[in-house]
Amino acid sequence: MQKLIEFAQEIAEARKHEIPSKLVKLKDIISYNTDLEKLKHEIYKLDLLEALSAAFKYDYGYIKDGWDLAVDLVKIFGQCTYNLIINEKHYQNEILPQALENTLILAKKIQDKHNKNKTEFDELARLFKITLQEHSKIINNHSYLAEKSFNSQRLFQLLLNDDQKTSSIVIDTYNEILKAKKILLKKLPENVLYSFLDEIIYKLATCELIDAGFSIFQLLVTMCRIDPYLIKLITRRYKGIKSFVSKWGFRNIGNEYNEFKEMFEDAEKSKMTDQFMYDQALVIQKVWRGYKARKSLKEKMSKVTTLQKAYRNRLAKKETDKAKKMADDELRFQLLILHRRKQRQKQVQLAELIEILPANKIDWFMEKQREDAAKRIQALWRGYQVRKNFQKSKQKMIRIRAVVKIQTAVRKWLERLRQKRQRPAIYSRPRGLDSHKKEFLIDKIRKHVENLPPHPRTEKTTQDLHDKSQRMFQDYVLKQQEIRQQQQKLELLMITANNDADLILNAPKLSDVNEDDIINYYTHKSKPVQLAAKRENKHMLWKNSAKWYELLKDDSESESEFDDIDYMRERFEELNFSNNKNNKMANKGIPIRERVKLKTTNLRQFANQLNTLKQMLEN
Repeated sequence: MQKLIEFAQEIAEARKHEIPSKLVKLKDIISYNTDLEKLKHEIYKLDLLEALSAAFKYDYGYIKDGWDLAVDLVKIFGQCTYNLIINEKHYQNEILPQALENTLILAKKIQDKHNKNKTEFDELARLFKITLQEHSKIINNHSYLAEKSFNSQRLFQLLLNDDQKTSSIVIDTYNEILKAKKILLKKLPENVLYSFLDEIIYKLATCELIDAGFSIFQLLVTMCRIDPYLIKLITRRYKGIKSFVSKWGFRNIGNEYNEFKEMFEDAEKSKMTDQFMYDQALVIQKVWRGYKARKSLKEKMSKVTTLQKAYRNRLAKKETDKAKKMADDELRFQLLILHRRKQRQKQVQLAELIEILPANKIDWFMEKQREDAAKRIQALWRGYQVRKNFQKSKQKMIRIRAVVKIQTAVRKWLERLRQKRQRPAIYSRPRGLDSHKKEFLIDKIRKHVENLPPHPRTEKTTQDLHDKSQRMFQDYVLKQQEIRQQQQKLELLMITANNDADLILNAPKLSDVNEDDIINYYTHKSKPVQLAAKRENKHMLWKNSAKWYELLKDDSESESEFDDIDYMRERFEELNFSNNKNNKMANKGIPIRERVKLKTTNLRQFANQLNTLKQMLEN
């Protein structure tokens, strides 16, 4: 340990450009030490890990074999942190994340040197690969760093390179990060995931190197295993990926290609199903939105109509009120003129009357005029007061009437209650029977039984009644069966009619009809109906194109044509009549077994006659 302390003191006193070459000596100290766990903790305590991490950022282009030295420092850092568990925030949140960033900075420098220097092309690619492998080892030992490393812009910049060899190494690094923490993929933001997938698919389309193709397919398979939804996202987001995948088919890449191809084909099938469902959903949405738009337009039109109607009614009412007001004003004006004219006439008459009166009567007349005027004024004032207090008095009268009604109803109810209590009971329970009354009732019942004995009934009469009841019950069962059969026939006819109506209603327009629609929608399933319809159609076509004298001939032939139909109708009626007749005969006391035999024979005869009728219809 003393040697390690002296080494740390030497590093602290060394100049900046001498630090990398001296830090390489730490490799010998680690190799010769047996207690590695204790040594790693001492290295951390002496801040040698921070010195190693800071050394990654140096420019090694001006040092001879400088890039080899830098990669050795990365290896030493990986050895020092391997299985090193220190529960300190400084170590977990500062030293290790900063070391990963510095590792990526070093890898970027090596990649730039690799792109410019063509002489040391393979050697620099090897150093670049070792650097990123050490980066992946650190993440495997400390999986909590995987998310930050995957989202790192520096690592993504390493991927944004046209060199296929270095790109395949970066893709392998991404693959190792995902294996270290699989749940990471589901936590990625959408913009990071989409930009990463864009670059991977671009590499898949442009790369020609087999190692690069193997790394890409390996990464895609790992991602799709972690999140199966990702393959659907790839097929939907990248339309031309099928051609990119198929170009690698003739190359021997490995099982990852075959596995990704199977995933891709399954996703394509599900995509076609999803597209069909999407199209159907669009059609449903289109119909629904059209219906909603038409309904909304109809409601708006009805509202507009109501508004217009209300506005026109208001205008008409306004005009009516205006005309009424003008008529009222005119009438008021005419009444005022008439009133003034009457007042003037009254004053003239009063003046003439005063002139006629003698002198001793004038004072008496004037006094009487004043009294009449006072009475008129008092009447007007009292009428005004009564009208003013009418509402109050009206409410008071309403209350008084309500109180009177309530009192009347209560008094009537009390009177009915009093009369009910005074009325004697209609029914009173009988008192208990004593022994004399019980004996009297028993004697009365015994005499009644002796005077009216039951009618004797023989065994034959009882059997006849039993047979009669059995026949009546059998007749009832048969009648109910016939009624049930008729109901079933009626239900069958209604179902057939409903099915035919549904076919006609659901049929397409005549302008869009093809041959399959004619068979499915416009053709009846019954052969006789088809033949009758064809014959009627043929007859109508001939009738439209025939001349008048041919139509006269057609009238005479039409009667003979329908003779067969009339004959068939008569045969059906005969069959129904015979069937009903047999059913009636079955009700006349025939045993059940014989009745069943009779019914089966009738059904067989009916089936044979139906077959003959079908053959006649087909002919």
